Amino acid sequence: MTEQTQDAKTVEQLQDEIQKLKDKNTQLLSEKRAAVAQRDEMAEKLAAAEKQRDETTARLDYLTIQLPRDEILQAAAVEDSAEILWRELSHHVDVVRGDDGQDYFHDKEGKRLEHQGQPVTLTVKGLNALYDSGAVKTIGRLLKSSGATGGGATGAGRAYHTTDKVPTAKPSGFGLR
Repeated sequence: MTEQTQDAKTVEQLQDEIQKLKDKNTQLLSEKRAAVAQRDEMAEKLAAAEKQRDETTARLDYLTIQLPRDEILQAAAVEDSAEILWRELSHHVDVVRGDDGQDYFHDKEGKRLEHQGQPVTLTVKGLNALYDSGAVKTIGRLLKSSGATGGGATGAGRAYHTTDKVPTAKPSGFGLR
């Protein structure tokens, strides 16, 4: 009987041990579920923060890089051709932002373009210099001319004035034509 009692105690001890292990297992599983839920929540927050960062970076790039470039191209190009001018430039040269924050033209091999010993920048004057230097001949038709018409501007011809007398045909002599 002592052996049976001892076996019964051993069985009870084993059952108690099993129950403790089951309880511990349940506790660990609930902790794991909580950790996984917290991880998933943090992953969602991280994804949202990264998305917001990317959108903000894109907006900042647009405001500080693309918008000023577009304004320069609009000022330099003939009406409604700024986008065509940009495509033509992109085909022949690269625009690289320098350490000073200025945009410079580089050839496709990466060498900075120069005109009269000065680097060519992305400005209206720089676009005209790019054309004048012969680096990109095809943009000439897309660039605005100076538009100057007075004060001795060349190429404008003589301005028409309403006070100018228009030559009229002299009347023919009596009976002659």
